Amino acid sequence: MQIKVKLNDSNSTRVSAEALQKQLTSIFAAVGCSDRHADIAAKVLLAASVRGVDTHGVSNVVGYSRSAEDGTYTVPQKTEIINESSTTALVSACNGIGLISAYEGMEIAIDKAKSHGLGMVSIKDGHHVG
Repeated sequence: MQIKVKLNDSNSTRVSAEALQKQLTSIFAAVGCSDRHADIAAKVLLAASVRGVDTHGVSNVVGYSRSAEDGTYTVPQKTEIINESSTTALVSACNGIGLISAYEGMEIAIDKAKSHGLGMVSIKDGHHVG
């Protein structure tokens, strides 16, 4: 699969999704994300671009990396469960990158739903998701 990357108003190029994912993962790792979180962030941004939603895709890596470097986001980040029941959880993103916290919150909700038929997670203390 290839992604069309717009370089300027009159020029674009095609890049393989695999190569772009590796580059995105490297960028997130370089600003302090753990390997797992760098991979999650890269996959989420790439998925948006693959679907044609470029406003929420790989073009955002610049803003995310700058915010990680300038301390707006806490990296490496952690996701803490503040309170939970068998079907719900309140999670703190601990000032981390929102799309990573949202992904981890989704994983928690899926695990709860598999066990109990319902899983719902609220996330606080995070940043931009999407």
